[in-house]
Amino acid sequence: MSSIGVRLEPVFVVGQPRSGSTITTRVLNEQGELFVLNDFYALQAIDAENLWDKSDAASAGRVARIVFERIEIRATQEVGKTLNQSVDLSAMAVEKLRSLACRDWPDGTSWNAVIELMLGEAAELAGCSRWGWNTPQDHLHLERLLTAWPGAKVLFVLREPEAVLRSYKNVSGPWHDARRYNPATIGLAWKVAAQNYLQAKASRPGQVMLLRYEDLVAETDAMIRELGDFLELEFPGIDLASFGRNSSHSASRASKPVTGAEVWMAEKVIGDKLGSLGFRGGRQAARPGGMIELARSLIGSGLFLAGQVLTDRDRRRRALNFLRRS
Repeated sequence: MSSIGVRLEPVFVVGQPRSGSTITTRVLNEQGELFVLNDFYALQAIDAENLWDKSDAASAGRVARIVFERIEIRATQEVGKTLNQSVDLSAMAVEKLRSLACRDWPDGTSWNAVIELMLGEAAELAGCSRWGWNTPQDHLHLERLLTAWPGAKVLFVLREPEAVLRSYKNVSGPWHDARRYNPATIGLAWKVAAQNYLQAKASRPGQVMLLRYEDLVAETDAMIRELGDFLELEFPGIDLASFGRNSSHSASRASKPVTGAEVWMAEKVIGDKLGSLGFRGGRQAARPGGMIELARSLIGSGLFLAGQVLTDRDRRRRALNFLRRS
């Protein structure tokens, strides 16, 4: 099931959250042929509702509504293309997709067939020939994705741990509770993303690429050429500064400094994966006073996270899935 003229070679942006996946998605959407949704998070909803192996009409309809809700949010929250909203659909296109999502879906329609049809149609309505999405944590579903779409390309976006910690520590908003800040769990998430990249690179070398955020910023033209070679597409010249900023570590917002002990903790958890992927690390030393503060932080956030896992079934499922992969 695919829309006419849309290639079944989706592009998935995955990796460690707070590492530049949003600006990477914006870069991809500048190419012209790509329709890549930012912060898609549809697989998390499919997983929470246990829809993977269900192909009855009601389940297919539910997956379609999940996908449409994400498209509508990501294409209509702001006017035109912005950093966070890097796709642009007309009101008429959105209504066509709404009608498609609300149609009577036939029995035997799998979750991936629904996504393929919905995003293929969205891409075609946007004048694009390929579709994809950005959800950093989807590297945890990588085998499922590559089984569904054997021709897919996967872009892993990673960033120096110190910068990731700074971003987490200063981010705010309804989806970011400061009590969750934990250098050990952030380091573990970084490590698992790195492990999954290395495993995928070994088994599917032509389908996986690592993009270091620092390289994208410092060597933009060279990295965009490399990205074009990987996707077999030609990109225009791109000025990252023209997209604006959304990073919580910008000078005007980074009011909470990251301590040497926090960086040391995260890098200790990550281990040798850091250097093997070309990241520097090792520039922060743990001091006694900082270790005391770190211990308090780890205990407080650990208790908070444990409480969430114990009281929320979906969080418990995701935590167990993550631990199995770590």
